[in-house]
Amino acid sequence: MTDKYDIREDESLICRAESILFSFQKKIKVADLFNIEKFRITKNITLFHPTYEIEYESGSNLTIEGKSLLYDYFVLKIPEGIYEIHHQQGLKLAIFNKEEQIAEIRKNRIKVFKGDEYYINANSDVRKDLLIAICLVWDINDFKDSDNAVTIDLGNIGPVKRNADQNWTPIR
Repeated sequence: MTDKYDIREDESLICRAESILFSFQKKIKVADLFNIEKFRITKNITLFHPTYEIEYESGSNLTIEGKSLLYDYFVLKIPEGIYEIHHQQGLKLAIFNKEEQIAEIRKNRIKVFKGDEYYINANSDVRKDLLIAICLVWDINDFKDSDNAVTIDLGNIGPVKRNADQNWTPIR
């Protein structure tokens, strides 16, 4: 009845996420392996552009805000700067801080029994919690569960506002 996510780093489970039942707005709780909640993502009700709140247990909040229906990109303002999250052709996001690409997220094209898998490549100084939140927001925003045994997803076929750097590799 709920969406469940295992979040791994180099094949090791680092945390879990789960959608919250009986919530008017779509919500996902992210917890460590001891089930201590670290943050929660809430989809806000808006007229035009989707907006998501990241609510930390400490009381601080961040917002991931959709900026364009035509180009399908988001902005996340953090103390260190502004992350622009741009959908690319297919099943890929490119994440930028100012003029520099800092991360990319890819999703599996063929899904077997609701088996979405996301692969994150990022510079070592990018906060993991933000990458996890961006990944979960992408899942909530763009991918609906299907009862089919096998699903093939072509991903984004619309225009791209900002292209990923084809030569980008993460800084470790």
